[in-house]
Amino acid sequence: MIPRDAEWYERARRDSDELNAELEALENGHWNLMQRQYREFWQHAKAIAERFRASQVLRTDRERLWARYRRICDGARETQDRERVALMSDSEDKRRMVDATIEDARVSASGARTREEFARASALLRLALQQMKDEWEPSPSDPLSALLSALTYRPKRLLREHREASWRKWVEANEALRQRRDWIGGVNKDIAQGLASEAHDEASHGNPHEALKTVKAAQQRVRDLTMSKDQWEEVRGWLNDAWTLALKRIGEQRTERVQRDAEWRDQQETHVARWSGLRSKNEGVIEHLRDLTSQDEERASSARTSEFEDTVRGWIEEKRQKIIDIQRTNEELGEKIRSVTERLRAQ
Repeated sequence: MIPRDAEWYERARRDSDELNAELEALENGHWNLMQRQYREFWQHAKAIAERFRASQVLRTDRERLWARYRRICDGARETQDRERVALMSDSEDKRRMVDATIEDARVSASGARTREEFARASALLRLALQQMKDEWEPSPSDPLSALLSALTYRPKRLLREHREASWRKWVEANEALRQRRDWIGGVNKDIAQGLASEAHDEASHGNPHEALKTVKAAQQRVRDLTMSKDQWEEVRGWLNDAWTLALKRIGEQRTERVQRDAEWRDQQETHVARWSGLRSKNEGVIEHLRDLTSQDEERASSARTSEFEDTVRGWIEEKRQKIIDIQRTNEELGEKIRSVTERLRAQ
């Protein structure tokens, strides 16, 4: 276009300078943390193309500026294509890493029985979630490796389709872990219920002291079983019921034993009193027999005939034999009194 006057030429120069400044901003701008922001870049490039159509620029300047514009856009497109290929490769690598961690968690969960095994599967699933994040990076075990990693490691991001695929696998593995934990919890709950029932039966119908030992053994056994919080509370309630029942039975037995001891003491004290009374009575009988024997001795001494003397002597012998028998009885009663008295004192 041929300039018609100085005003037109001035506008052409101004438009050329503005386009040149825009191209400079396009080429050197739209970066964040050493990464080009392509969405902003292409929006800016589209706006510059509109400026070209609306601008009033000398032919030579337009051709030069447009060539620069094309060079900038072509270079950015080539770089973006290379980065897209690299992103795809990085995403595939990261997806393989994440999927391998998820698979390890799934395998661990499939055979888990103990809290430690379930904890390992859960930890692997948490690690997989961390690995899915864009900012995740491995944690080297030694300081030198950590320094080299900080200098050379380039974070890898999961593309949307890879993230969604890994997420579906993670959800499936997490559900498998939940189902396995529920199943093991149910099995362990049945085991714990059997132990609690055994303790309850012992407390109800057997030896309550043995029942306490059974409850303690059951508590030690179920401590290593994997169950949910609700299942734990239920099992704990069963064992507490058995423990409470055993203590109640022990208290009842103690009360019964105290009552039996009191009744036995009353009976034995009654026996001692009766035996003591009988022995005192026997002592009176012995004293009376001795008096009668003394009288018979006088009769025998003053007897007028030998026949009467012999008869009296027979009475004396009978009385003496009765005295011996009663004394033997009193000795037996005394032994009983002594034995029972010692047992009463020992209580």
